[in-house]
Amino acid sequence: MRRLSFLSAVLACLLLAALGALTVVDILDGPGSDRQEFEARTPHRPDRVSQLPRFIADTRYYVGQRYALKEHFVMWRGRMHLALFGHSPHQEVGIGKQGYLFYQTEAPVALAQGHARLTEQQRAEWDFALSETRAEFAARGMRYRYLVGPNKHTIYADMLPSWIQVSPQASSQIKGVVGAARSTFGADYPDARLRLLDIRKQNPERMIYHRSDTHWTEWAAAIAVQDMMAHMGIALPDPEYRIETLERSGDLSRMIGQQRRMTVTGPRLHRRWVCSDEAGETVDIVTIDPLIPSPVFCGAPTGRPEPLVVFHDSFGVAAIPYLSAHFQDVTFIWTDQADPVRAERHGAKYVLHIQVERKLMRSEPALMANAPR
Repeated sequence: MRRLSFLSAVLACLLLAALGALTVVDILDGPGSDRQEFEARTPHRPDRVSQLPRFIADTRYYVGQRYALKEHFVMWRGRMHLALFGHSPHQEVGIGKQGYLFYQTEAPVALAQGHARLTEQQRAEWDFALSETRAEFAARGMRYRYLVGPNKHTIYADMLPSWIQVSPQASSQIKGVVGAARSTFGADYPDARLRLLDIRKQNPERMIYHRSDTHWTEWAAAIAVQDMMAHMGIALPDPEYRIETLERSGDLSRMIGQQRRMTVTGPRLHRRWVCSDEAGETVDIVTIDPLIPSPVFCGAPTGRPEPLVVFHDSFGVAAIPYLSAHFQDVTFIWTDQADPVRAERHGAKYVLHIQVERKLMRSEPALMANAPR
């Protein structure tokens, strides 16, 4: 028995040593993919002794977040878990009907179950926040609109895992926020939730959200943005697209280690535009499992001349192809708060603020950075 324990300890040490050696090779090999560098930046080898403490700290973080073969371990674990138990290996990913994957953290699930309803005080806070934000941008000569991208749970409630019981009060929070927006922007303020639900009802096969990703498709984002821009007085043409095999399989498939086993197709808008980062380098925009620098500057030579600034979270990335094709100068800034100072600095005439529905679960609306005191 002691011999077996000793051999097990030796084997574990050898495996850890091999993993450590591979991690060192990975560090020496330099930066990995954009996704890997986002998780943990590859430590930069020190040129001077004074840089050694920073290198050690970066290496400790790197080893904790992104050791060698981590992606493969996640994939192997995910495959084994699905094969043996038939349910999701990740607590934040739910497997719904017909292979649909859902983000099952507290906020989207609570919204689907109708547990988050605006009180009268919260509705008043939204009325004030939207009115104040609109007025601040208007004072600087800019037109502002706030667009809520519905949760996937809201549009595909019938595909949710069976344990999530959808309530008749589902989406009551987004209904309340849309009501507040209509008080601020007018009774004809468009409701993206109702628009997309109607589209799916008329054509259930229409790809509105990716099956294995949290986010809406480029086409669905374009429809919602087209409606909102029309509300600001800008008529844009219907989006043109092709069904293509996409570059990634989705954030939810990646979280359960199935990203290399899934091939995903979806509507891809025509690329008649270009985006660049602050250094002037061309940026490749991938709207599924999105990861882009901020800000990015996009546009097409044949687009409208008015400068447009878009403040957005990950749901706003899918809007980049449509807006970039129809404006010469669009600045996309990944942040939860719209900033009138930054928008003015970029010469914006129009400002669009895009957030996913689950962000409405915060205790109070915080729509604007550099808000007046």
